[in-house]
Amino acid sequence: MFRFTLLLLAFAPALVAAPPVTALAYRGDGQLLAAGTHGVVTLIDPATGDAVATLPQTGRVTALAFSKAGTLAVAAGEPGKAGVVRLYDFAVGKLNVKPTAEFTAHRDAIYTLAFSPDGTLASAGYDRVIKLWNPAKTEAAKLTLEDHSDAVYAVAFHPDGKLLASGSADRAVKIWDAATGKRLYTLGDPTDWVYAVAWSPDGKKLVAGGVDKSIRTWEATADGGKLLNSVFAHTRGVLRLSYSPDGGTLYSVGEDAVVKSWDAAKMVEKKVFAKQPDVLQSLALRPDGKQLAAGRFDGAGLFLDPVTAASGATFLPAKPKPPVITKITPNAGPRFKTIRVVVEGQRLDAVTRFGDPDSVQKGGLALSALSAEIVSRSPDRLEVDLRFSKLLAAGSVQLVASNAAGVSTPINFMLDNFDAVAEQGTTDSARSAMLVTLPTTIVGSIDRAGDTDYFAFDATAGQQVGVHAVVAGKFEPRLAITDAAGRVLTESDGDKLGYVVPAAGRYAVTIRDRDYRGGAAMTYRLHVGDVPVVMTVFPLAVARGKEADVHVDGVNLGPTTGLTMRAKVPSNAAVGSRESLHASNFPYGIDSPTVAVGEFPSIVVTDAGAELRSLPMTADGILAKPGQTQAIKFPAKKGVPLVVEVHARRLGSPLDSSIEILDAAGKPVERATLRCVAKTFSTFRDNDSATSGIRLESWNELAMNDYLYVGSELMRINALPKGPDDDCQFVARGGQRLGYLGTTPTHHYLGNVMYKVEFHPPGTTFPPNGMPVFPILYQNDDGGPGFGKDSFLLFDPPADGTFQVRIGDSRGVGGPAHAYRLTVRPPRPGFTVDATPKMPSVWKGNGVPITVTATRIDGYEGPIRVKLVGVPPGFHAPAETTIEAEQVATTFTLFADGPAMAKAAEVVCEATATINGKPVTQAVSLGVPKVVEPGDLVTSVSTESLTIQPGKETKFTVRVERRNGFKGRVPLDVRGLPHGVRVMNIGLNGILLTERDSEREVVIYAEPWVKPMTHPITVLSRRESTGKEYAAKSVTLTVK
Repeated sequence: MFRFTLLLLAFAPALVAAPPVTALAYRGDGQLLAAGTHGVVTLIDPATGDAVATLPQTGRVTALAFSKAGTLAVAAGEPGKAGVVRLYDFAVGKLNVKPTAEFTAHRDAIYTLAFSPDGTLASAGYDRVIKLWNPAKTEAAKLTLEDHSDAVYAVAFHPDGKLLASGSADRAVKIWDAATGKRLYTLGDPTDWVYAVAWSPDGKKLVAGGVDKSIRTWEATADGGKLLNSVFAHTRGVLRLSYSPDGGTLYSVGEDAVVKSWDAAKMVEKKVFAKQPDVLQSLALRPDGKQLAAGRFDGAGLFLDPVTAASGATFLPAKPKPPVITKITPNAGPRFKTIRVVVEGQRLDAVTRFGDPDSVQKGGLALSALSAEIVSRSPDRLEVDLRFSKLLAAGSVQLVASNAAGVSTPINFMLDNFDAVAEQGTTDSARSAMLVTLPTTIVGSIDRAGDTDYFAFDATAGQQVGVHAVVAGKFEPRLAITDAAGRVLTESDGDKLGYVVPAAGRYAVTIRDRDYRGGAAMTYRLHVGDVPVVMTVFPLAVARGKEADVHVDGVNLGPTTGLTMRAKVPSNAAVGSRESLHASNFPYGIDSPTVAVGEFPSIVVTDAGAELRSLPMTADGILAKPGQTQAIKFPAKKGVPLVVEVHARRLGSPLDSSIEILDAAGKPVERATLRCVAKTFSTFRDNDSATSGIRLESWNELAMNDYLYVGSELMRINALPKGPDDDCQFVARGGQRLGYLGTTPTHHYLGNVMYKVEFHPPGTTFPPNGMPVFPILYQNDDGGPGFGKDSFLLFDPPADGTFQVRIGDSRGVGGPAHAYRLTVRPPRPGFTVDATPKMPSVWKGNGVPITVTATRIDGYEGPIRVKLVGVPPGFHAPAETTIEAEQVATTFTLFADGPAMAKAAEVVCEATATINGKPVTQAVSLGVPKVVEPGDLVTSVSTESLTIQPGKETKFTVRVERRNGFKGRVPLDVRGLPHGVRVMNIGLNGILLTERDSEREVVIYAEPWVKPMTHPITVLSRRESTGKEYAAKSVTLTVK
């Protein structure tokens, strides 16, 4: 019987591994479950079963209740001493684990709590007294109800809050006026102790159960109660009762470890849940009626399915969890000093290790880079002594804590080289520079656009000053050292700078954003002093399988003249990869200098130049002086093309290269002659060197594929404007406008003249037409997408003989760090391929667009055939499509008819081209596709195939079904169209279905020059707010 169970509960901690789950309660929204055991309330996420917080208590938790507003009442204490109630504010969105109130409500154990709709709290227990409380004023009960002659185990408010029912060991159920505390009447039908009472949701019925194993139902009002029925319910006492939200089902739990559901109207069993392995102590029904939570004497808390009666996940004992770190104070400090930090978070009392992720996970200190000693620990606080070694470079260091359950997510700690000082005052000029003493770490920010911060320091002759900027966000630092008057002595585009002071005096270090941006988020930590900085590495690369001396120069590296280090590159090293040059004598953390892995034999360029006597070959040089150029000779044969390319900026050099091909006499070699045949002007705005869209004044004499020459840039039209407020689109790759014949995209001002041009052989002459003729030389500044500031040319020698390539910096700057590698080699035309999205989630009965993109190499511009291999049953894709010649991408649909196979396989995209008469295939994995339920849109097309003639139009209808209550407008798109085929009825906002429409006619047009082909295209709709795309099955377009 329950009397014996209570006795066992008092000794439970000594008898069982986990304390009994004695009380359960759901918050009104059903998104939080409170579970009480000895000494603690655990808050559970009902969706996952995970513990989200714990509330320490004194003694055994005996009752829990949530108010409508989200206040949690917890009753705890020890029998014979006092019953304490603590209140917590857990309104939706809040999780404040500190009690808002705590008060002694009774002289003995509290067995029951209940909130009325207006927030009044009722409490009762072993002292036989019921008390009503105002949670905002807990100094004294607002009402005390006394009429029971034994312990009160249950109280329940009527749904309207006007009545209160109570059940007691005196074998009675009493009904009270909740406003006055007056007992209205007693229901004396029970024959033994009453443990549970509950009102039906409509307030018309009251049920009670207890030691007599029965459930009784009364029709109860303020005027009296009438017994409707009494049923034998359990083989032992009835402990808990709860109605479903609609009142149609009653749930009961007995001391026989069985849960039952009843037809509340007929009081007949609907389901008998499987018997639990131990006595059930508590039961709660989620407010939506879709989940039961049960607590057992053996400490297990588990979910039950009210519909199927199946047991679900176990939520208690709570699954062990890794610690959580929320804050570390201080969050920065210098190396070589012991730094005591305070770590705040959760579950920190069981932390066994603290440090960097590698050392914590491996159970030791990674390379002895960090010493971490835990000084003290508590559930929400650690004190740790940290000491960092020279093996860690200044910057952000990740720290973690671990316990038996796992490792926390990392928190960042900023490791400084020196003691830090904060930027103070006005620091925006050399004259107002903040004076600092070296070595130091300066903490500051570029807080506004155009800001440059200056910090003055005194230095001695020959002193080596290293500067390292650790920056946040999109900050791209530009560093400089000036004299006292602000004259720049040296500068760097990167985050490091080195300088050897020529004479004793005052100098300044400056920092700004490279593009003069600013803002509160653009913070920096500027390390200035004996910081080791590698300024030059020469040569920049060593061929694989070779050894070479590499000269490393900089400041604070050891020898005054720098270091000579031996590089040995394995023969199997990948071309373009990096090999480290280890320097163990660096005084503290610095990235090891590296050299790239080269491919061809190399020579060093002197001031007199160099000659590549056989090809392929590489020349290594340095443009040590501003304005300097160097010439490298090489042999060539007419009709045998060569690639001339520079590796500099891509290997870390500050050089912005420019190259030009000269003949043996030093005369520039012409590549083509451009004859102007029409002109227009740029309008509306200036245009940068990257954007593909430029607004034109007129375009009536222009067509797709025409070339325009603007300034020194040759560009090609990809699409004409759709109207006067639209841009002309020029060919671009990877977000960068393409320059043709080696020209480099540049900035164009509003009103620039733009010439339509024709290509002719070098030296061609023409009768005058009132427009200029432009010779195009073999020269290049930036090589295009993928090359950055490095140069690239495809050279078609006009004759046999010796030629030379002249290399310089396009800005005319130079210095000991301006190293380069210039390679002359035969072209290796080819391509690489990528496909997106990876691991595609495909709508059932619809599809997703698959975009295949090729990166073309060394001038290969031919067609590339594309297909998917390994498409699982249930999915469909076109058998083959093509990336057309001179194009870089195509799109098709991966369509799902229905559920995918249980073991769907990997899908591979294969791309094949015929290059120099041989098939070349590249492949990329899409991963394993999966089918997902239809989304908010379903797209279909009126036809599976279309035919169009060059110079003609055709049309089709797109239909969109809106689902899941979505009623908004829908953008449409057609992708994968062959070059020269375009949508005609498109506005500035694209193709749009308004909120009223569910279908749209689309008209496409083929330019007269489009060649015959068969090509799949993709038609899709898009949900604007989410960006999700819904594609119809690919449509086969035939041009003939």
